Amino acid sequence: MRGISATPVAEPPLVVRGLASGLASRHHPLMPVKPTSLSIDPRLRINYGRRLAFGPGKAELLEHIERTGSIREAARAMGMSYMRAWTLVKSLDRGFAEPLVNKSRGGSTRGGATLTKTGRHVLSLYREMEAASKVAVHAAGKKLNRLLKP
Repeated sequence: MRGISATPVAEPPLVVRGLASGLASRHHPLMPVKPTSLSIDPRLRINYGRRLAFGPGKAELLEHIERTGSIREAARAMGMSYMRAWTLVKSLDRGFAEPLVNKSRGGSTRGGATLTKTGRHVLSLYREMEAASKVAVHAAGKKLNRLLKP
């Protein structure tokens, strides 16, 4: 895979353990602290030089387009402007050898959008890489969990 690098996106610090009631700093000494479970969610960002970046946001946009059949509805579901969603779709189509989204213009027939076969394949591969990264960090996550304060 020449020229492609998958690097994890920095995430905010994890809050891993605490009281379920949210009173972690003021609990009574005789009340047991109920630990929450450790959760590690690696997020991938795929960069192909300066031509393409693909990550969780664009993957989510493609999923919403597939589900809703509309770039406008996908944007609304994600809380982003239609113009931003359209710009992201155009950047994806420019970055891949084949378009990822089939688009039909609006008007009285209310256009629409669906993923192409390539678009579904790209999304599937991205989700496959996400799943593999979760498996890869599982063992280290268990070790990290043992080092956390109860």
